[in-house]
Amino acid sequence: MNQYPIIFCLLTLLYVIFLPHLKAVELCPSFYCNDQKHDHDPIHFPFRVPENQTTRCGYPGFDLSCNSNNQTLLSSLSSEPLIVEGISYSDQLIWLSDPNHCTPKRVMDLSLTSTPFSFGRFGSAYTIVNCSQPAGSNPELPRGSSVITCMSEGNYTVIATFKKMAERELVRERGCEVMNKINAAFWWRDMEEYDYFYPTDLSDVLVQLNWGVPSCGRCDLRGGSCGFVGGMGLEVGCVIPESSGKCLLLLKKFTLLNFVYSLRFFELVTFGIWGTRRETLT
Repeated sequence: MNQYPIIFCLLTLLYVIFLPHLKAVELCPSFYCNDQKHDHDPIHFPFRVPENQTTRCGYPGFDLSCNSNNQTLLSSLSSEPLIVEGISYSDQLIWLSDPNHCTPKRVMDLSLTSTPFSFGRFGSAYTIVNCSQPAGSNPELPRGSSVITCMSEGNYTVIATFKKMAERELVRERGCEVMNKINAAFWWRDMEEYDYFYPTDLSDVLVQLNWGVPSCGRCDLRGGSCGFVGGMGLEVGCVIPESSGKCLLLLKKFTLLNFVYSLRFFELVTFGIWGTRRETLT
């Protein structure tokens, strides 16, 4: 008796069983709050705008919104939204500013707990001090210190510093009082190129945050697009069009290997059982 038709039917049945588990990566089109697209970063996975994109277009905790001024906003970190000034998907960094032009004050109120964000690569410990002197009356500030004009008043000046020596000078020699100690990643233009440059006023600088999960930086560097795998769950995959979906195939590699190994195992078992049966019958 020819056993091959039976084996073929059984293998076909296994294929039909395994086929639904080969999942594709869901991709969503990018979105912009501003029509001037060339001046703004696109909003795409892991970020999304719930009013314009479905739940599966963004990762939990990455919801953004648009205001009447066509600005992109992030509202999940504090009671008032922050303006998104830039996003680097490859570096997994986001830059934020305060609509009221007092970034240090907003950072004091930030709560990054239970969010996907942490302070970026320029994160440092800052000491905020109150000096009982009018703003502008201080002598030259210690290196690594800046005035926070937006938090200062006519009879006192608020200063921020990230250097211990500057803190000691301000507190011991100038009689300033420590108001707060915070961790932050303040960012200003050209700081990466001129690391010795420190702004005289921190009021209107940006704050830099990064995220680790989902990890799509390498996918973006390769020109790919990230998205959820399948219709549910938080598994993330990468699709690279110019590679004819090689990255997508990598996502299926484990499932395909399981399928192939299962077929091989089933074949061996089937041949073994059939051979044993033939020997018994003969």
